[in-house]
Amino acid sequence: MNHRTIAATCLVALLLAGAAAVSVALASDQAVAGDASGKLPTDGEVRHAMSEIHALVANATPAIRQGAFGPAEFRRLSDAINDRLEQASAHNRLPSDMREQLAGVLSPLATAARSLKTDGERAFPAVVAALESYDRAVDHSPGRP
Repeated sequence: MNHRTIAATCLVALLLAGAAAVSVALASDQAVAGDASGKLPTDGEVRHAMSEIHALVANATPAIRQGAFGPAEFRRLSDAINDRLEQASAHNRLPSDMREQLAGVLSPLATAARSLKTDGERAFPAVVAALESYDRAVDHSPGRP
């Protein structure tokens, strides 16, 4: 190898290392700012609304599993979940960047809940999965904002 080849190889390696460092920095900035756990903080309004949604889903689960939940019940469940999501969105006191992150976390739940109106029992597992995903992404500690 001549000196130019070695220099070019070193330059490429440095550029790639720099790009990787920038990529890692950007990814960490896109995670939840100021949160060592990587979880999104919430406020009382979000915690209250999500607690109600968990209760709605938990209360509906036995009847859904038994096949005793009809189209009207699925429509009511869908409306109730989306009402609580709208409450959480409209009344939370999170900074705007965290509101955007929260909206991204709640979007799959809203989509799954809307699909309950048309797909009923087939859509219910998506609601449960979206709630589980939400629980993994959000910190509900009362001391958090």
